[in-house]
This record gives sequence, structure tokens and C-alpha cells, in this order.
Amino acid sequence: MNITSFGNGEPIIFLHGLVGNQHVFKMEVKQLSEKYKTISYDYLGHGSDLGEEVVFTIENLVSQLYKVYESEQIKKAHICALSFGCYIAHAFAEKYPDKVISICNIGGHYNNLSFLFDQFTQSFQEPINDYPTWLKKYAERVKPNTKEMPNPYNEKSKDIFLTYGALLHPSIIKQSLKIRLHFDLKAVLKTYKKPLLWISGEYDSLYRTCTYDLKEIIPHVNYVEIPDAGHLVNLNQSALFLKEYERFLSRLVNRKDKDIA
Repeated sequence: MNITSFGNGEPIIFLHGLVGNQHVFKMEVKQLSEKYKTISYDYLGHGSDLGEEVVFTIENLVSQLYKVYESEQIKKAHICALSFGCYIAHAFAEKYPDKVISICNIGGHYNNLSFLFDQFTQSFQEPINDYPTWLKKYAERVKPNTKEMPNPYNEKSKDIFLTYGALLHPSIIKQSLKIRLHFDLKAVLKTYKKPLLWISGEYDSLYRTCTYDLKEIIPHVNYVEIPDAGHLVNLNQSALFLKEYERFLSRLVNRKDKDIA
């Protein structure tokens, strides 16, 4: 499954977004390995099996993450998840709470009535008659750059999305939308008791349309908005992201009980 690991110390497992692969965290994996054991891997259909048709369900993605724990012989770890990765992180934490020390969500989102989920619903309902055309329309919906929602980073983000999205089997994004629309992540978040860092970019207003009640459903969340960044905060402002994440991790070092409740 293309697992990469560096360093020693408490483990951090990095979960990439829907398109692309583990290399989106290559800088963080290297830099944080000075203090931690950093681990990254590719999701089903994203690594050596890129382009192949796979059963891309939340159950299979959680099972894959469990196998990473087994392969690396670790009992518990911090999880750092980008965008879609937050679904895997929290589904895993719900099933295996003792295996999770903390979670960091970058560009996290969850099922709330919102403009973002309207876009997800439209794309899920549209048939894929021609994948490149469907993919381009989907990218326009989830990477907008309009007067109402300006985002100087979205054109580059859209190009990355189209480039890597085209390499995936056409069914994967559809299956990911099914997860987003049918997996009740909001209910799962309400039960999450471990430390949580939630990072959003200043210009990531589309994804924030669904997180308006974040502090109500997770009162102990540590929410940070990074200036001059879009959805891919760790790529847009890597130094600022690392500063916030390392600060968050350092606060946990001397805690004997890392549960909030």
C-alpha cells in the first residue's frame, strides 16, 4: 500500500485528500520526523493500483488505515488529515478510540445543510457520461473563484485537482461523494473526546459554509484560521501550518491522559 515512514517517537499518520497521494505531506513528514515517527500512505486506488476500479467505502478505508497500524507495529498515533481524509480519521477514531491520540483536520468538513453540500449533491446525482467533462464541472463547483467567494489559490488548486483526478478510476470521486453524503460525520464528531486541531485557510470560505456549528458540536476543538491560504493550507502556507501543528502537539507531550473527557 506504499507506506512511507521516517523517524522515531510518537507516531503521526498523515491522510491525504481525495485526489493526489501521500506526497502532499512530503515536507511535513520529513520535518516532523526529527521528533516523531511520521507515516504516510496512499489510499485504495491512489498508489500502485492508481486507475484501477476499487471498492472505495468508508469501511474499506478504515480497514486500510488499521493495516497501516499493524504494518508499522504501532498501538496508537496522532492522525493528521487533509480534506476528505477527515472522514477516514474520525470513522477510525470512532471504531478504535484507543488507537488515536489526537486528530488534526486541514480543510475539514461535515454533513450540514450548506452551499458546499449542495455542490456535492449535484455532482453525485449527475451521471458520468464523459469523465473529463464531469470532472471539470465538479472541479468548478468545489474550487470556485467568484466575486461572492474570492480565492486567489483556487485556480492552482483546480489545476492540481484536474491533473490528479484524471488519473483516478472514474468511480472513485462518485464513491467519495456517497461517503460525504451518507456517512453521518457530524454525529461522529459529537462523540469525539480526544484533542482536536481544526485548521482552515482564510480563503476557504466554501468549505466553511458547512462548519458554522463546529464549536457547538465539538466544544473542545482548537480552531485556527491560517491567513493567506486556501483549502490546501499545508501547501499554501507550510511554515504557518507546521508552527500551529507543532504547537498543538507540544501541548500534549506532558499530558498523562490525552482524553478531554
